[in-house]
Amino acid sequence: MPYEIRIFCVSDRLSATEILERVLGHAADQGAPLWARDKDFMGDRYASAQVVQAGRERFGSLHLQVFGSSQLYSWSTIQEYGAHKIKPGVTPDAYALLTLPPGETDWGAVASIWDSFRSLWSVIAHDDGSGFDVDLDGLQGEDESTTPTHVEDELDVLAKNASNTVEGLILQGQRPPFVVALTLDREGNLSRPQRFDHPEQRMDGVIEKYRAGCGGLRGVAVSLVSEDKVETHVEHMSGHAMHNASRYLLRGRTRRKVVWLGPETRTVAARLW
Repeated sequence: MPYEIRIFCVSDRLSATEILERVLGHAADQGAPLWARDKDFMGDRYASAQVVQAGRERFGSLHLQVFGSSQLYSWSTIQEYGAHKIKPGVTPDAYALLTLPPGETDWGAVASIWDSFRSLWSVIAHDDGSGFDVDLDGLQGEDESTTPTHVEDELDVLAKNASNTVEGLILQGQRPPFVVALTLDREGNLSRPQRFDHPEQRMDGVIEKYRAGCGGLRGVAVSLVSEDKVETHVEHMSGHAMHNASRYLLRGRTRRKVVWLGPETRTVAARLW
């Protein structure tokens, strides 16, 4: 028997589709975006999807089924398990059934789903082993960190290649302003750098050009180069992103060199994923 977790919630009569979309939306807002594959029967009464956490596809997908408040079956199941009697004043009107894969489980994805439900609504959890005593609050996966190592590595590859390309173009005499862009495809292959002579005034305008094709990418790096400053935005399909800004000087006459002045890197919100 697969391991199943039931999450009973007070949704205020939302449809099954609305519940599923809000759970996915909250996870993305918290920097742990979930991909919903094979969505099925997306309606008021029932919605279903195979869910994986972006950037962690090596784990099996979680089957998330949502039974909306308009479904008579939902209330009969709530009564069958007695979920309406567990917390005084909390009467669930909908529930979700989360089925874990038979192989290795991404507990980080489980935690993200649970965190979304409990952040959005009053909830009660149940499984067949512990009943309503199941503790889902400590589910942060043991292998989970702020930014997974492989994501850090791929962000670093994009950032370094963007920086090297910018420096090379400056040394070759390319006059700013210009833009350099690099992508990493789903197989981890780095693209050839692209250069644009007439950048948008804002970083958002350049990054937006990649929105339509981001489904086939693992990451994007965009550098805006002005007369004395380079700004680079790098982001990964996992939802992690960083922004680097540095002023620079071009020194030397016969052997020119780019001198970077106090680069600053910070974590920022992703714009594509």
